Amino acid sequence: MDSRVQGIVHVRLLGGFELTTATGERIAPPRRVVRSIIALLVLAPASGWTRDELIHILWGERSEEQARASLRQALTELRQVLGDACLLPDRDKGALNSTSVVADVTAFERACKSARLGEAAELYGGALLAGVTVRGGAFHDWLVVERTRLHDMATDVLSKLAATQQGEDAMATARRLLDMEPSREESHRIVMRLHAAQGERSLASRQYQVCRDSLHRDLGVKPDEETERLHREITGLGRGTASESITTSETGLPSSAAKTTSRVSWPAYTVAGLLALIFIGFGFWRFSGSELPVTKPLVAVLPFEDISGVQQPVPLARGLTEDIITDLGRFPEFQVIASNTTNAYGGKGVNPLEAATALKAGFVVTGSIQRQTGRVRISTQLIDTGSGKSLWSERWDRPDADLFAIQSEISEQVANRLGGGNGLIQEAGRVAAHRKPPGNLSAYEFYLLGTERLEQMNRADLDEALRLLTRAVELDPGLARAWVELHHTHAVLTGFGADPESSNRLAKEAAVRALALDPSDPEAHAVRAMSYGYDGDLASARTTFETALRMAPNQFEILTFYISWASTFGEPKQGADLVERAIFLNPNFPMWAARPFAYAYFMDGRYQQSLSMVDRLESENLGNWLWPFRIGALAALGRQADVKAEMAKALQAYPDMSIENTISDPGLNDTERQRLIETLRLAGFPACAKPGELKAFKKPVRLPECSTPG
Repeated sequence: MDSRVQGIVHVRLLGGFELTTATGERIAPPRRVVRSIIALLVLAPASGWTRDELIHILWGERSEEQARASLRQALTELRQVLGDACLLPDRDKGALNSTSVVADVTAFERACKSARLGEAAELYGGALLAGVTVRGGAFHDWLVVERTRLHDMATDVLSKLAATQQGEDAMATARRLLDMEPSREESHRIVMRLHAAQGERSLASRQYQVCRDSLHRDLGVKPDEETERLHREITGLGRGTASESITTSETGLPSSAAKTTSRVSWPAYTVAGLLALIFIGFGFWRFSGSELPVTKPLVAVLPFEDISGVQQPVPLARGLTEDIITDLGRFPEFQVIASNTTNAYGGKGVNPLEAATALKAGFVVTGSIQRQTGRVRISTQLIDTGSGKSLWSERWDRPDADLFAIQSEISEQVANRLGGGNGLIQEAGRVAAHRKPPGNLSAYEFYLLGTERLEQMNRADLDEALRLLTRAVELDPGLARAWVELHHTHAVLTGFGADPESSNRLAKEAAVRALALDPSDPEAHAVRAMSYGYDGDLASARTTFETALRMAPNQFEILTFYISWASTFGEPKQGADLVERAIFLNPNFPMWAARPFAYAYFMDGRYQQSLSMVDRLESENLGNWLWPFRIGALAALGRQADVKAEMAKALQAYPDMSIENTISDPGLNDTERQRLIETLRLAGFPACAKPGELKAFKKPVRLPECSTPG
């Protein structure tokens, strides 16, 4: 029996989605609709949701029969994920058993109502179901309302908390407020006052520039008079000095500390302030002005601070820093500053924003490590230096039984969270690109927006990805990464109705171009390997994949691409086993990765696990390539009723699907074709391609019963 039946499941909804057991073991996240139901049930009104209300919110566009069937299936999956005790036994309503399911958002609301400010602030990890995008519909409306409500509660909590804090604690809280609302002037003023009280007037003035830029960009307004007055006082351009205006109540620091930091004569302070403004103004024009082309982001990893308080026999902080730099250096989407440059910024008291400015880095990674009483505690965060926003932070608290393994695991997870197509650094670039008029976009920004569309895995978004990426290489034919993504786009389009021969040819051309432009990019080697595979040259495909894996052994995307080909290389078990490794590297893996994971499980005969991956996708994401795998897995598991229903959906979307069409895919070996033939025949899948359809394939595969005699 699953231990979750009797145990407690912890649900994280703030800042993302994660399920863990009472012992901290991660539970594989279910498909999107089940995650949506969990959120709805956790945040249900006092009266609860009736089943009709759940149907309306999640499947309002479907017929009543289809919607009720979808709800039954989703609730069955919910019990499989959370345990049988997760739902209260009420046939008319859907409600979670609070003794079996514990959610962070519930604890957050309780802490807010009880005015436990510190606890509430710690519990709020970010927006509700962050990263989940829903297009229209009742669930979208509900999610927007709940995200806004919880966001406002968190803002209120942090504002009250900042008023009770001093020094660095107050600064950290103000930074969090700015992270949540970049245009909140009071938060900018808190930061300005704190910097000025500590004698860091240039940073205070820089914060004013950030505030002014944010207000202009997001709201089209100028700072209000209170902000302008504070800025004049800090720079010495107003009446009196900054020290006379910054008091204990404004900064959270003792008034004596504020006074001792401002012993500069008025004329000298004015000159210094003007020079700081000139320097800062130039910096902002240089790094954020739309007149200049956007290049790859520059990332600095500052030396991790050892806060253990005693001399450690093993230099863990230094080793972890080096590992993260090495792992991040394998992602060509950005540039990473070498450790011999960033080492100068180690030690206590280093301001990460000042260090990043000196290094001209757009992003900075900071962290600390503490080893005490048999445990090691590590924390890290990623900061966008242009806005001062913390984009991400994480903490680990682990037994120190194997320190070097912990060091490797954390560096791998940090690198995969920040890097890759779904990493936070590229995501920050996409957010910035969306704010610009299309006519002002650079090649790199077109590339970022193209990859965003590619990840949606449906025909309309794939077509738009093709347009955006084509525009990227038109503007910059030497942008290797755009050619890599063009390969992916053409290859995936074959599963959504595009001509396979033409698409595979274009995919190959893009892969060849990418590798020629950047032989140091492991993903360029990976796409070249895949293009060899589509040509039937499996020996070259395998060799080239091995090169990519040697270059980036811990990179989620490279490993995932290899997983989709392992069975074709004759190693289906290895491919399926590696799925667990890939998920460890990226627990909140992107939607597109479910496709190769489902394929790997299917080809090793792990049909239930294959279905669990396919079930994470919506029908529009399956295409004519993945539908047969879903139907074949259902047939192999003996679920004939589901086979019939799913086949009707598949043939409605793709009337020309057949076993022959499926097994003529050039990227399959004979063993894989035989597994598909056996399972699809068991399902009663249409066997023969219609006349003329197989002409699109270089080497079509015919079934005996479909071949024309003679």
